[in-house]
Amino acid sequence: MKPTLGLYGIQDRQDHARPMETHDHGLCLTASGEVLWSLELERLTRRKHDNHLPRHLDELVRPGDASLPRDFRVALVDSFVGRALVSARGLWRFEPNGRWHLSSRLQRGLGHVHHRDVETWLVPHELAHLGACLPFYGNFEDGALCVHLDGGASLSSVSVWLHRERRFRKLHSSWQLFEAVTNFANNNLVQAMTGHAWFEHQAVPGKLMALASYGQPEPEVLAWLRHHGWFRDIRDRLDIPTRAAHEAFGWTGTWTWEDPLVRTIAACVQAEFTRQVLRLLAHWRQRTGARSLYLSGGAALNIVLNDELARSGLFDSVRVPPCASDSGLALGAAALVDFLEGADIRPRGPFLQRFGSDIDMASSHGLAARAVSHLAAGQVLAVCQGAGECGPRALGHRSLLALPTEALRTRVSVEMKGREPYRPVAPIALPEEADRLFEGRPSSSELARFMLRSFPATEECRRLAPGVVHVDGTARVQVVPEHEPELAWLRHVLELLRREHSVPCLINTSFNGRGEPLVHTRQDALATARRLGVDALVLGDELMDVSNGTKS
Repeated sequence: MKPTLGLYGIQDRQDHARPMETHDHGLCLTASGEVLWSLELERLTRRKHDNHLPRHLDELVRPGDASLPRDFRVALVDSFVGRALVSARGLWRFEPNGRWHLSSRLQRGLGHVHHRDVETWLVPHELAHLGACLPFYGNFEDGALCVHLDGGASLSSVSVWLHRERRFRKLHSSWQLFEAVTNFANNNLVQAMTGHAWFEHQAVPGKLMALASYGQPEPEVLAWLRHHGWFRDIRDRLDIPTRAAHEAFGWTGTWTWEDPLVRTIAACVQAEFTRQVLRLLAHWRQRTGARSLYLSGGAALNIVLNDELARSGLFDSVRVPPCASDSGLALGAAALVDFLEGADIRPRGPFLQRFGSDIDMASSHGLAARAVSHLAAGQVLAVCQGAGECGPRALGHRSLLALPTEALRTRVSVEMKGREPYRPVAPIALPEEADRLFEGRPSSSELARFMLRSFPATEECRRLAPGVVHVDGTARVQVVPEHEPELAWLRHVLELLRREHSVPCLINTSFNGRGEPLVHTRQDALATARRLGVDALVLGDELMDVSNGTKS
């Protein structure tokens, strides 16, 4: 079996300063189902959601160099904007070879790399999303329902598949959830409510999800939004919803997050999205009898949906990859091609972003003890070690850590990173501590490994760790399992904090500035730590005082 190079780099239809229709380009190399390396392009270029892979591809990898063997095949992911990829110097060229249709039978494409023909498979955007589950959960279960859900893949915004014996049978594909999903990003009113212009839509979904927790969906407001088409396409005409809200409710407020109507609208958007998705999943659960669900696509990062789904009892297991968004497409395409050819794929952790970064893993128990001394003193600790995590959420290798107090939450999230005060931070905890602090036994949830589900906080948690509890009384918990070797150092830190300082968990948020990708290299880590003003930095197997640059 040849190594497989997964590529997602379809060019946008417009050259805008920010990624627009395509985003989160990337590459990944697998061999018989084993991920050798992966790269989300933004990590190297420092351009959030970077969609300029064709500009960089010629220089990034070359057949026969240290990263790529001479003989390989390509798994190319398509998009609703096209199926062809040509690099800046034309050394990488891929185009379709046949009619465009959505099928589990992958199509051959035409590929030409550095003056040689290369075996090329065109992987539908929809199936590449689902393939992103493979590296983290292993082979798909027989009889499992596989659902992709996003704003726009190649020929759908939602697709439903049934998996049996390494074959996928398409049950459904359509654009029926397009509005419910894209209200989280492309809705002009929602963009204004979260303080963004129309071309900043990539920054909106997480903020809206957080803001929705401050309100409750009200039937009268929901009916009003539906009547006005959710005010999706008002662009810069805020006078339109302003006048409509005044006429309907006598509203004289402002389109800011503190306003009660804004909070109610956010809650209505979330409730409508959750309702429609759960209705679709319940339908196909009943039709197929499937007990296991694999869910991917950008909308699968919605914590409220995942929580409702897990608590609904519709499925015995719900699996979502940490890189469910387009950031996981290259990885998913490569893994899927290997899987369909018969490779046995073993589940592993999320730390696969090693291309272009040579940072060591922290291993010393002495280093852990020194890190604990900084944390226990109320300092903010930045961590950059080993390979970076896949997806948008820091899971312990590119993290900012602090004690779970309200004061440190404000310092880390609002003052250092410039995030809105309504946005929560997540706790990271040992399994036994997670079960003590939160209801629903987070230690038994596969989603809690990747910070993909929320859990209600107990009274003890509110008392001991108030900084990680969101306004709705929940927290997006990450559990550090015993069997994850790449988190052994962090596990030791948590054990020391518990034993020596009675600290049950830590704040864990991403190591990056506002509007930036996660740090990737040593240089990124040093520059970002100084700019944010963190107190100490774990960089590989070193710990340094950031203020004076000395090792501690």
